[in-house]
Amino acid sequence: MRSARLAALVAVASLAPGSASSQQLTATEVSASALAALSGRDFVGMAGGISRRVDNQTRVAALAAVGSLGGGGALRLEAIAQLIVNPSGRGGAGLYAGTGVAWQGGRGSAGRGYVTALVGLEGAPGARRGWFAEVGLGGGVRLALGLRWRRFPPWWR
Repeated sequence: MRSARLAALVAVASLAPGSASSQQLTATEVSASALAALSGRDFVGMAGGISRRVDNQTRVAALAAVGSLGGGGALRLEAIAQLIVNPSGRGGAGLYAGTGVAWQGGRGSAGRGYVTALVGLEGAPGARRGWFAEVGLGGGVRLALGLRWRRFPPWWR
């Protein structure tokens, strides 16, 4: 009888609106990376991005990269939605995948739009900062390697 009451109390406490387990793990993130889209005319550059985790496993990201496209100055813009497999992991690595759109253009070349798809691995997705590596398609074989800084809600310590 006593163990049944204790189990009921634990169950009710875990469902309480103020408990961390019922809250969405949102975050605002900024990133810096080296980015390449390798094709007939390779884009190679440095990117800065901002993203928002809108719920426990969904991240919406935008990034801008400046670099070189076929030897001339270039710009690449991306908007990507991502699914994070282990969003609260504070150690180790976590897998994610995403899809979106990109545009790139450069001096002496008309801009072009692309559909993108990627898979990535990031260090400690539930920590305040971590590394990431991505591979995918979109204007060629897309590669990125960088760092991500995260701001979580105050209840996430």
